[in-house]
Formats: sequence, structure tokens, C-alpha cells
Amino acid sequence: MIRTTLLVAAMVVSAAASATQVSLSSVMALKISKIVRHASPMIQFKVGDTDNYSLSLAGMQGTMVMKVTDVQPAALTIEQDINIMSQTQTAVTVINPNTGDIISITVNGQKQTPPDPSDDEITSETPTSVTVPAGTFNCEDVKIHTKSSNTDSEQWVDVGGTVPVAGMLKMTTTQQGMPIEADLTSYTKGN
Repeated sequence: MIRTTLLVAAMVVSAAASATQVSLSSVMALKISKIVRHASPMIQFKVGDTDNYSLSLAGMQGTMVMKVTDVQPAALTIEQDINIMSQTQTAVTVINPNTGDIISITVNGQKQTPPDPSDDEITSETPTSVTVPAGTFNCEDVKIHTKSSNTDSEQWVDVGGTVPVAGMLKMTTTQQGMPIEADLTSYTKGN
């Protein structure tokens, strides 16, 4: 249960790293690093692991893809591509897989400052199941409060270890007053 909680906490969107724009890619970098830190003993990351999502940002429809692009003893590289209404954003996050520390975050070629790792607080977690386009999964429904923005988010996270990269099945939150929802549409495991 504790590992599941930590994994879920890793995937909840918190305050954006960039104060001037909603930067989902930058925000997710912190969440991915927490996954690596707390779930690394349970997850064997492989190049090619990919999670695909439908994404809605304030009613605008798009997609999000998270994929593992390199696995080294001291550096795990995860790329996240977001496409909403023909606008794209690519983030490359390099994380130390032994500690979960973020080595670097680059969004559209520009270095970013990661969000504060202590900003999220789990307020509840409940075992349940959820149906998304990729299927029906047993999961944890986790609610998290982000202190700096005084916002709440909810995530449904795979507890069976089926979904690679992040295990996120569904997520709802707000970012700078805009509602955001992501739903897993498909996933593939690397070699």
C-alpha cells in the first residue's frame, strides 16, 4: 500500500515549473522522478516502454506520449510529447534511477527548474477499478493536494504493474485555473 501511495504521488500534476505558461511536461518530470525513486525496485524500465494518453486541457483535445528512451546505470531518460490543437511540447527528463533525483529537464530545448518535491500531499487513497480506453484495471484512486497552488488532483494508478513508464491510468486536475484530464489509450512494453 505504501509503495502504491508513493507511486501515485509521483504522477499527480502539481504547480507548473514555468510561472508564465502551463507546462505539463515540466510538471510531469517531478512526478516521474518520484516514481523512479519509490517504485524502481518494482519496475524494470526498458527502452521502448511507452504510455499513450488522450488529453483534454480546458476543453481542447490532444494527446500525450511518455516513453523511455535510454536506460543507463546512473541515468534514465524519459521523453514526454504533448500535442494539443497542433501545438506541441517535448520534454526530456533525465533521472538517476538509483536515487530518483532529477539530473535535468529540458522542454522544447530549454532547461527547466524542477518543481519542489515536497509540494504534494496525499489526502486519500482508495482501492477501486477504473475503465479507460486501454481497458479496465484494478487501481488506487488517490487524491492529492498541491500546497503552492492550493489545488487538488485525482489519479487512478495501476497497482498490478501492467502499465509501464508511469502506471497512470487516468488523471484529473486543474492548472492555472484550467481543467486537465488524461486517459490511458494504449501502452507497450520495451525490449
